Amino acid sequence: MAGGAWRVPALPEIVGFDLVRLAAGTWQAQHRHDFHEVHYVVRGRGTLDVGARAVGIGPGSVYLLLPGEPHGGRLVAEDDGEVLWVGVRFPPGVAVARGEPSRPFFPVGVAAAELGAALRALALLLARTARDGAAIAPSESLGPLLRVLAAMVEPVRQLSAAPPRSHRLADQALRRLESSPARPPTLAALAAQLGVSAGHLGESLARATGSTWPDLVAAQRLRLARALLADAALPVREVARRVGLSDSRALARLVRRLTGRSPRDLRG
Repeated sequence: MAGGAWRVPALPEIVGFDLVRLAAGTWQAQHRHDFHEVHYVVRGRGTLDVGARAVGIGPGSVYLLLPGEPHGGRLVAEDDGEVLWVGVRFPPGVAVARGEPSRPFFPVGVAAAELGAALRALALLLARTARDGAAIAPSESLGPLLRVLAAMVEPVRQLSAAPPRSHRLADQALRRLESSPARPPTLAALAAQLGVSAGHLGESLARATGSTWPDLVAAQRLRLARALLADAALPVREVARRVGLSDSRALARLVRRLTGRSPRDLRG
């Protein structure tokens, strides 16, 4: 072609995708991949562990993990679960949308909306083909997968804009929680401080994180407990007191519910 030819850019590679069914109480040890992995929780509630952080997840949660980022988690004992995962290997230099510092694993705003819609469509497709006992046709999966890729990359430009008010409220609430994890306010008290109703704040938190306020408080207490338990000289009852629980038994129940382990196990 006169004047030269367009250079075709390197394209992302879909490493794999699947809709995984998990039994209640399933625990997965932390592991790593050399590609990006985006998850969508179809049903079930539990805890996502990423490095030293633990965050609550539930139906509709979308979270994005970077290459090499250690992650695992656990479903609560009461709920079976279904989680869709999509693995993508991006070419060097491609920026991928991630959330705000207080909830870095959750895309927000445009990214969350677009990813959620695309992943829901893919999950429904996989569920239907599994129910019918049929193999998924490449032509059927191509559309949702292309939407997932576009949603992971396109919002990078847009995330720098002012986030929706619901996400700003959630971010303020999470910052209050991080500043006082051992003495967190009730949802009603926090809503009053922020000038909104408890129902509105609860909905904002659910949209931004996929979790309820009690689940977020529990996850934050677990993060603090993990850090304190690293000090072998600190009694477990004192760890419980410092994270705002009544005694070591209350701490043991919290840790068991969120990780399936005991405080002494976390101490290593």
